[in-house]
Amino acid sequence: MRLLTSLLAIMLAVFAFGHTTTIASATAKVGVDGQVEIKMRFDYPAFIMDIEPSKVKDDEMRELVALPARALAPLMDEAGAKLKAGLVVLTDKGQATLTGAVIPTPNDVAEWIAGNGKNALPVMLHSTLRFKLPADAKTISLRFPKTLGSVVLTTELPGVEPIAEPVESGTASMVLDVPVGSAPSGSSAVTASTSHDETKGVRAAMAGSGTILSPSVAPNSGGLESRPGWTVGIDEQPPFWPVLWRYVKMGFEHILPQGLDHVLFVLGLFLLGKRPRDLIKQITAFTLAHSLTLALALFGVIRLPSIVVEPLIAASIAFVAIENIVTKDLKPWRVYVVFGFGLLHGLGFAGALQETGLQNVNFVTALIGFNGGVELGQLTVVGLAFLAVGWFREKEKYRSYVTVPASVAISLVALFWTVQRIFFV
Repeated sequence: MRLLTSLLAIMLAVFAFGHTTTIASATAKVGVDGQVEIKMRFDYPAFIMDIEPSKVKDDEMRELVALPARALAPLMDEAGAKLKAGLVVLTDKGQATLTGAVIPTPNDVAEWIAGNGKNALPVMLHSTLRFKLPADAKTISLRFPKTLGSVVLTTELPGVEPIAEPVESGTASMVLDVPVGSAPSGSSAVTASTSHDETKGVRAAMAGSGTILSPSVAPNSGGLESRPGWTVGIDEQPPFWPVLWRYVKMGFEHILPQGLDHVLFVLGLFLLGKRPRDLIKQITAFTLAHSLTLALALFGVIRLPSIVVEPLIAASIAFVAIENIVTKDLKPWRVYVVFGFGLLHGLGFAGALQETGLQNVNFVTALIGFNGGVELGQLTVVGLAFLAVGWFREKEKYRSYVTVPASVAISLVALFWTVQRIFFV
């Protein structure tokens, strides 16, 4: 009973963190005249509160967006000023100059809520900032405000294929040569931040292409930290392994610590069945299913609004947990049910990525990396569960001491989320 009470307390404490997160995205268009236009889409109320989207509480979010326009306006103005100061365009000649900005207003918030209803959270609004590169600048790199969390950045340069990359919170993007100003004719290079180990991977990957890799230094950051990098030849895409690794980290973080609903689903699978092969069957079915719909959704073949997907995901967690309570043995049809639920979870993963433009740029790299990170996150959850109670799984009282109490807690959280996602904004 004490274990049950403790588990319930822990799981109920999670209620406030049921906020659905969507990854911020940005497109930077660099003109031949040195003008740079950066269009961004991110969780604006979270930015106002100066909290990373994965950490914001729904109740706080609702209170903020429910404020009257006269009270919300100064908060949004302050956030706009913070965005202008925090978004830095770096070059080898110093920082670019901000020349204009279009920042959301309380009316934009009201229109979003009116247009999305129960699907209003998170409030993903657009901002546009324009910069002028310094004269004779030959490189460009962006640094976003840390509060935004990870940002998927697509950079469009004149005469060059768009380049997409995830930019981790608090770090700068890859350094790109820009064909403007006094950039040498026929020269366009990409510099990517890499560690010593990553550098070896880049060298190995590029060895067969005849590309020469040489050390370089990040552009003048105007007081921000410079980072070592490696320059890649004109006709080469950004180094595959470092970019892939960034997508892997993004996928992992979408499970731990951000994906509590997916974590609870995986734990629900873990709790029923004592044999490792039972768990392997379920995890395999879940992985295949969500990988399929993630790919199809990112490529635009299938798409469902999150107002439909998110409640169904919560209901799937409740179903698995309740089944754990009412049955002692893993039924043959459970694997097929898990596969069906995996299809839903794949759409949930895709919902965080669909608006980032990944289906148009670096699709394969993004899909492999993000999905690989998700799998690593799920395996980590399973591994931690084994460390916590794996030694007890063969005991007679495992079901009464672990499976049932934990499943009760998970089902309560999932049912709460289901109701919340159906009936509340």
